[in-house]
Amino acid sequence: MGVDVQGVRAKLDWFKTVILPHEAALRGRLRRILPTGHELEDMVAEVLTRAYATENWTNVTTGRAYLFTIARNLVIDDA
Repeated sequence: MGVDVQGVRAKLDWFKTVILPHEAALRGRLRRILPTGHELEDMVAEVLTRAYATENWTNVTTGRAYLFTIARNLVIDDA
């Protein structure tokens, strides 16, 4: 079973153009909504990891909203 190099490249390009430009905004939002004592950088890393791991990445066109939704759900799950 071979690796789909074009698929990997396409997903990486999507991540770099649709998701990563919103990392600073995500960090700012998490800084405001995270309860005291939570590690900001760990949560940012978790949100970005989950965004990259999504199987339906081709359907995600609004990276900012997608990241904020993941972040909100993680904060709720953590509470």
